[in-house]
Amino acid sequence: MSEFWRDIQLAVRRLAGAPLFTAFSIVTLALGIGVTTAAYSILYGMLWRDPAIADPGRLLTIGRFIAWSDYRDLRDQQSTFREVAAHAEFSGSLAGNGTAELVRGEAISGNYFQALGVVASIGRLIQPGDDATGAAAAVVISAALWRSQFDADPNIVGTVVRMAGRPFEVVGVAPDRFTGIEVVAMRPVAVWMSLEAARQAAPALGPPYTRGFDPGNRDTRWLGIVARLGSGKTIRDAEADVAAIASRLDAAAPLRLPPDVSAINTRNPTRTWVPRPALDRSRFANASEAGRVILAVPALVLLVACTNLANLVLSRGLSRRQEQSIRQALGASRWRLVRTPLLESGVVALLGGLGGTLVTWWLLRWATITFEGTFGAFTAFRIDGRFEPAVAAAVAIAMLLALVVSGLAPALRLTRGDLHKSLTVDASANALLRWRGRGNLIALQVAVSVALFLLTALALRLLPAMQQAPGPGRNLDKAALVEVPFRWQQVNETRVRQTINAVVEEAGRVPGIEVVASSNLLTANLMRVTTPDRPFTPQVEGESADVVCGTPGLFRALDLPIRSGRAFDERDSAGAGAVVLLNEATAKKLFAGSSDAIGREIQMRSYFSRSGARGADDDVEAFTVIGIVADSSLDRQGRPELTLYRPMAQHFDLDVAILTRSSTLDTSAMVSVIRTAVRRADADVAIRYAGSAEAMFRMQAIALGLATGVIGALATLALVLAMAGLYGVLSHVVFHRTREIGVRMALGADRSHITRLVLKDGIRPVAEGLLIGLGTAAVIRMILRPTFSQSISPFDLAATLVAVIPLAIAAGAACYLPARRASRVDPNVALRQL
Repeated sequence: MSEFWRDIQLAVRRLAGAPLFTAFSIVTLALGIGVTTAAYSILYGMLWRDPAIADPGRLLTIGRFIAWSDYRDLRDQQSTFREVAAHAEFSGSLAGNGTAELVRGEAISGNYFQALGVVASIGRLIQPGDDATGAAAAVVISAALWRSQFDADPNIVGTVVRMAGRPFEVVGVAPDRFTGIEVVAMRPVAVWMSLEAARQAAPALGPPYTRGFDPGNRDTRWLGIVARLGSGKTIRDAEADVAAIASRLDAAAPLRLPPDVSAINTRNPTRTWVPRPALDRSRFANASEAGRVILAVPALVLLVACTNLANLVLSRGLSRRQEQSIRQALGASRWRLVRTPLLESGVVALLGGLGGTLVTWWLLRWATITFEGTFGAFTAFRIDGRFEPAVAAAVAIAMLLALVVSGLAPALRLTRGDLHKSLTVDASANALLRWRGRGNLIALQVAVSVALFLLTALALRLLPAMQQAPGPGRNLDKAALVEVPFRWQQVNETRVRQTINAVVEEAGRVPGIEVVASSNLLTANLMRVTTPDRPFTPQVEGESADVVCGTPGLFRALDLPIRSGRAFDERDSAGAGAVVLLNEATAKKLFAGSSDAIGREIQMRSYFSRSGARGADDDVEAFTVIGIVADSSLDRQGRPELTLYRPMAQHFDLDVAILTRSSTLDTSAMVSVIRTAVRRADADVAIRYAGSAEAMFRMQAIALGLATGVIGALATLALVLAMAGLYGVLSHVVFHRTREIGVRMALGADRSHITRLVLKDGIRPVAEGLLIGLGTAAVIRMILRPTFSQSISPFDLAATLVAVIPLAIAAGAACYLPARRASRVDPNVALRQL
């Protein structure tokens, strides 16, 4: 044991004697481990985290959705399952502890948690008694909601909250890892109530709850089914059992199609109930070729870090080759020779792992803050980047990989070979002979960095196409947007109008806010429009246009100028004549131009009329054009979209966005004002998005921009690591070839010849890596082509230049500096070493 500790002390002294090498190695591993584990931590939270379900392999889902009566028949007639449970999704606000959160919830049968084998972390879960007729309304909340809204209150059980306008008692908190049975956890379930409680709240929950509990209604198919196999039963037994029940029900109670579908599909529907594994991750983890490419990117960075460190260890080890050969000649075993450099690598891997843990923690926090800051506080769609035991295990695995690749493999390589040859061949020859193997590692690093740069270039190529279609306004970076989806919160129109009026009035009194408006911008209706001289017929369907409703301040909030006519005002009340504003593109499409549109009449109807038939007259409405608005939004071909604007007093939508604009206040200040106003107007109302209007309307472009930035940063990191490794290894080779270089110069070689000699050694692996990287990137682009755009070509000259130019500059610098040092070797000093 004392000998082992002496080896550790020796390893520490050697690392301390080479501070630059030690610092670079630790930083390299910390960055590689940190980036990799942070990326996979987020993916783990979304795709691979254990959902805290007992024996998930025996849990099945049946069909897609079935009716309430069908569920009860299936539950009572089956003979294969130990438990058959039902669940249905809903969305709404949960008000409690002075705040309201928009949450995704589930109405569940009383045996739902029993079927899943889930145990409460606090209190109890929904039980069969909660699903009995007349039972008290109870809810179970998720651990994440318990922490975020209730500050992890240990006395949460018994707290009364409000949902769907009704009081509910919190009876328990679900386990931390349980957010529903969906594999993808970006839309977590936060609240569970019994089906009986949902039946009592059905008028507020709306369809399908309002009609789904009718025993005679088998056509409203809205319940998801989960079932746990009984002892000794297999999925084949379940398939046969379920198929038999479905056949009996098809004969006894045939299904009917909804009226709007029967006109186009006349086949007789049957109950297609197919038992499947409930937790099938494969279709999400490998959903597309693009997903596999994304999964590979972080691992490539760790690969570069490990191979880079392995290269440096090999270079340093060559200087000890004769020392190790002498020790071996004196009787030291190969294990003893391997142990010393392995301990050095172990210390570096340990310190790199600790540094990687800090980098992982910082990146997870940055990702969470950036995601929520960019896309708003939307609790039904978020990333989960917690640092948990699985993340620590990932760090440990990365440390072990680093130890094997950068420590054990080089140590074994350096202690292999002929002892007599190692004692007689000088370090200069060793350096030259070993350069080819280290050059291959450098080529691998270069190939990875080139492939990542080309992925960045591909994203940059796609980004302008997403950014060229602006949102429904101008200068949206100066506007704040708060979305209040009242439709999800089961609020009637009268209450919504009262809330909006109160919010607009209060926010309008705040100094610095220039205008406040409300609109259905985010859920604009798609309608058909035409003119009276071309009325709707089955042959004339009109033009397709977005119809936006808003309050009088809408155009100022969007910074959309009125080209002619006027905007909404108090004259456009609910009882006044129906009016509309057209954007310039619509005016040109329907009339000769904007000057001909004012005062004219247009006709509008939805795609399907109330009767369900196309081209009917019962849904056609007439409107008078009172103004022309500037174009803003573009379609996929870059042309202005057809848009109509109606006053909210005459046309209402329960999904409302509140917009504010200010030249002095920033977005966060305006958002805070609106949040406060909403809370005062109605404490039960929750907000889905609150942030910049620019970010809201350009989410896809911003998301792609963030992804581009991340991949670009990884490509830059890989390039820096590769070039730093090239510089370090080439410098080390030059140092050990000093005598050879001195002999060459003594025999007449000039400085330019020596420079070219070293540059040739350095450029060769870079060129090889470049070719491999370009070929790999071409294959990746062909894989991604169906996912993104058929216009993507396997070989892109501009993208290639984006990858090659930074690489050429960095490689030139990394090779030139050692070559310049080699060309300045003094032959007299070098020859004295012979």
